[in-house]
Amino acid sequence: MTMLDEPRALGEPAVDARSPDPLLAAFAASRAGFDCPEVRWDDDASPDPLLEGALHAGGPEGRVVQLAVLSGRVADSLRIERLLGAPVPHRTIRAAELLVAVLGLADARVGIDLVVDGAGVWWLAG
Repeated sequence: MTMLDEPRALGEPAVDARSPDPLLAAFAASRAGFDCPEVRWDDDASPDPLLEGALHAGGPEGRVVQLAVLSGRVADSLRIERLLGAPVPHRTIRAAELLVAVLGLADARVGIDLVVDGAGVWWLAG
């Protein structure tokens, strides 16, 4: 999960420093209703364990997508529907909106990464 911010100068990152800890985000996402893959949080794990777990769970046909949540509402579901040829499940939209509310980010611009597998499961990837 990434909080997006407008860069103030050329070359500055567009990621807000207030982005939540990945372990906290994964716990909150699980409680909000996302499908969360098994993740290794030890020192030998990938630098992005949520993405690695989601890619593994999604299998070879998994597709990475990002939901944009603006002012507490999912904003780009039609774009993703055109990309995948299937609508974003209402359960996933509700989980995304609940997650940003629970984390106190409803006023922020948030990107939620997901991996969609061939069976239509939307795995949280970060």
